[in-house]
Amino acid sequence: MILAPEVITRHPTVVAPRHDMQFAAVLALCAACAFTPAEAFTRSASARVKCPALPARREAPAAWDKEPVKRSGKAPVAANDDAPSRRGRRRGRTKDAAYAAVVPTAAAPPRKTIKRPASLENRAQMDDAFAGAAPAAAAPPRKAIKRPVSPEKKPRKKAPAEKVLAAPVAEPVAAPAAEPVAASVVAEPVAAPAEEEVEEAAEEAAEEEVSFAAACRAELVRLYERHNPEKLGDVDDLLEKYAGREPLLISAVEAKYSRGETEYGLLKAGTDLLERETAEAAERAAAARQRAEAAEAACLEAGFDGGDMQEAVAAVCAEDGASRALQRVVLALFESQPVRAQAVVQQTPEALRWVEGTLFGAFGGPGAALAAGWAEQGRAAPKAESIEASAYPSAAAGGVLDSLREGNYAPSDVVAACVAACGDCDVYTRNKVLRHLSALGCYREVLSIDALEVAKDSAHYEFVNRAIVKNVERGPTADAMQRLPAPGAPEVVLLGRSNVGKSSLANALLGRKALAPTSDIPGRTRRFCFYEVDVPQTPGFRLVDVPGAGFAVSNVADAMKGKEELTGRAARRAAAAIAGAGAVGKADSWRSLVLRYLDVRDSLKVVLQLVDARRCLDPALPEADLATLQTVADSDAVTSGRAAHVLVLTKGDKLSSFEQTRAVDALTAAASTVYGGPAPAVILTAATARPPVGRADAWRAVLAGLGYLD
Repeated sequence: MILAPEVITRHPTVVAPRHDMQFAAVLALCAACAFTPAEAFTRSASARVKCPALPARREAPAAWDKEPVKRSGKAPVAANDDAPSRRGRRRGRTKDAAYAAVVPTAAAPPRKTIKRPASLENRAQMDDAFAGAAPAAAAPPRKAIKRPVSPEKKPRKKAPAEKVLAAPVAEPVAAPAAEPVAASVVAEPVAAPAEEEVEEAAEEAAEEEVSFAAACRAELVRLYERHNPEKLGDVDDLLEKYAGREPLLISAVEAKYSRGETEYGLLKAGTDLLERETAEAAERAAAARQRAEAAEAACLEAGFDGGDMQEAVAAVCAEDGASRALQRVVLALFESQPVRAQAVVQQTPEALRWVEGTLFGAFGGPGAALAAGWAEQGRAAPKAESIEASAYPSAAAGGVLDSLREGNYAPSDVVAACVAACGDCDVYTRNKVLRHLSALGCYREVLSIDALEVAKDSAHYEFVNRAIVKNVERGPTADAMQRLPAPGAPEVVLLGRSNVGKSSLANALLGRKALAPTSDIPGRTRRFCFYEVDVPQTPGFRLVDVPGAGFAVSNVADAMKGKEELTGRAARRAAAAIAGAGAVGKADSWRSLVLRYLDVRDSLKVVLQLVDARRCLDPALPEADLATLQTVADSDAVTSGRAAHVLVLTKGDKLSSFEQTRAVDALTAAASTVYGGPAPAVILTAATARPPVGRADAWRAVLAGLGYLD
């Protein structure tokens, strides 16, 4: 690199170097460019040198005049928008490095210069350099000294890759103190091992490799012979493919077939266990079947006296399917010896006498078989004498009634004998009698049987309601007194507050789920709803559901607009708030409406006033219920004796037995006060319970008020 005069002026240390190497570099550069030292430092000569700083100097001379040139040869960059980017600066550095590799640059001056007096020797060297003296020769390279090789180090034999073992670690031995060696002395190299030793090591390694390969092949052949003989022909190909990785190949093959063998072993063990358990179960079933057959035979042969019959029945009951087995025994004995069949049933435990079947009201077991036998005899002779003479009267009554159902008629003496037979019998045969009586329309006899203090189930209550209600149809509706239908069949009216349970009680009495619309929001019933009820052997009657007290106005629907999304307690509170805003006029209008209906309607026979049982636990009966009670008691229909007044407590299932008694007594006392003497009958009901509570009592009161009960 040729320096310009300005640089020499600003950096005097370049002109007067302190070291020979720097000065020699300057002289060598001048000689390479064919310039004398004097000519090199002129402005015209410097322009002919290919220096990377010259183009930048020509483009921005002002920057070069103000600031010195950096050692890298780059011009100072001005702080403006035309400054090179990061990528441009990187490219510039790359070019500088490439140029520096071709043209050596002068050594950078030391950061801190110490001025020393120049000696005569340095001045003479400078004069000779300017006179064209040759550059100083470079120092000769330093002679490299080879390090001595340790005599303990010997060439290591190459072991097979499959059997590389960790070499024992030698105990550390203290090395003797090494004598100082001169720099010019080179240690003699260790002698190479003899050719015989190398050949011996190679032969040993080859033998080991051959023996290892043979062992791997033998192991692979053994695995395939045991698990997959079809793969024996691929052993050599696999070994060639996995050369140097034979242990990995063997491990993979062994893992593959060992897993399959384990799964197969588990599957085979499970199959064997299942087969063994199946065989044992079959053996146990066969043995149980043999014991059951022996027990059945013992029952057929057992006598009446002693414990033979009891032991035989107990032996049958100890086996599975005892109920069915005893049923077969009873059927076999009844044809020839019905008394013995009766004895078998008596010895059978209660839990096994009757087994519930798949159909409603259908049963099996020895009790059902015995009842079927006596029913068959009663069916053969459908008379009252057959029932009275039978050892199983209720079963015989079922057979007699079954035969009489074809003619849809039953003599009074037969019906009376059936009712008497149900006084002391099991619930299953009693339900059968009730089913036949309800089909024949004998609702009076059904209610007589229901009044007995006997065990009852859901089927009992269902047959009782079916005996009373033969058919129901929805009749006309009316929103005013002028639009009421013409008087016809006797009418039974339901009165009470809204949401007291009038529609629920109507559905329970009629045996329907949703005939009368029900809702949690009070005031849904805003019209007179008539239901035509067909009672067997009677003209029937009309059940009338009227709007509730306090909400019996047409504007309730308008007031509830916007609250349709409310349900449950929130809806009831909203309706109560709406009703409370104008309850004074509503109650008066409702009472006048009810009073007019009670006085004008000549076909009215029964008034069922409904009261919430929970409200009767308060110190005083609610004012609305007392007002309704007073209205009904003062009506012409009740005072003249044309209609019967019945008080019905609803929602009794929400109270305890003690609270139910308190509610009945409170309502009875309030009614006695209003009537000034004997109070009407009070009936506790729970229409939503399953089965409904008090439904038969309500029917008795209704039928008695209609005159359909003697």
